Amino acid sequence: MIRSISVMLLAVLMITATMMSNSQPQERQVATLEPSFTPEATATPPLTPVPTSAAPGCGVTLPIEIGDSITVRGGISIRALPSVSAPLMELLPRNDYFTVTDGPVCADNYIWWGIRNARLSGWVAERNNALTFIIDYESAEIVCPTPRDLTIGDEIELAYNVRIRREANDSALVLTVAPAGSTALVLSEPVCVNGYNWRRVEVEVVGVLYSGWMAEAERTSGQTLFIEEGPECYPPLGFQIGDLGRVDTHGPPKNLRAAPNTSADILYTLVGAVPLEIIGGPICSGGMNWWQVRILSTFPAEGWLAEGGRPVPYIRAWDQPPIPGEGSRHLP
Repeated sequence: MIRSISVMLLAVLMITATMMSNSQPQERQVATLEPSFTPEATATPPLTPVPTSAAPGCGVTLPIEIGDSITVRGGISIRALPSVSAPLMELLPRNDYFTVTDGPVCADNYIWWGIRNARLSGWVAERNNALTFIIDYESAEIVCPTPRDLTIGDEIELAYNVRIRREANDSALVLTVAPAGSTALVLSEPVCVNGYNWRRVEVEVVGVLYSGWMAEAERTSGQTLFIEEGPECYPPLGFQIGDLGRVDTHGPPKNLRAAPNTSADILYTLVGAVPLEIIGGPICSGGMNWWQVRILSTFPAEGWLAEGGRPVPYIRAWDQPPIPGEGSRHLP
């Protein structure tokens, strides 16, 4: 048995020696790489210069002051704030007129001006390196076109939605926007401001009566903002200022109004044969001729009286005979 164990130990020793001899490191074969070509040195290409910005910087500004009237070129951006990243209000389709309301402000290497007209307000850059965006800035006043043939007391129907402003200026506060189809009462003669003919009007919007200023027409196109065609009036009676006359009712009493139109306040109700004096007119409004009269009675009053239709008007001359059944009655 001892002999068998000795044989086994000898076998183990021989196997271990064989494994150790096989684990000795072997010399590696290293391949030598030969270059296939010799690289040639090349010159470094020059750097392409980055294009310079179109922003001109905030140097000397144009001789513009707040309140001046200017023209901005078509194709120029109008922005909500003085910044190239501000929201775009409009890309002008054509040259347009504006009033300067603010500025100058330096931002993003541009000079900015706050501007406003009847339909748009915002900020415009003065220029870039290649082009001046604002032109005609030396003229602070723009000539107005010939005003429309309107008279105080006329009623006009608006053809578009029209801004009603506190003052006769396209930068003035907007009181309301009167919708197309509204009827406006003319309260003043035309006033020329910034190329617009302005009229003071009275108009009702959503049950509220507003008194303010509206432009007669759009300045750039000249498009009238109201419907010019109205009902025609008969040729007026041949009264002269200072003539005396009488009320000729032919039925219900007639209304003496504060202005020459049927929507004006009623001052008094006149019965037949009331004496009067012609002190103004005639004015054609709403298809009727109106005369400003002074009532000759114990309660003197002045107002506007419609002439009436044909063949029998509401007013007759003093020396015309009265209609049978009418007496000389005074104001109630």
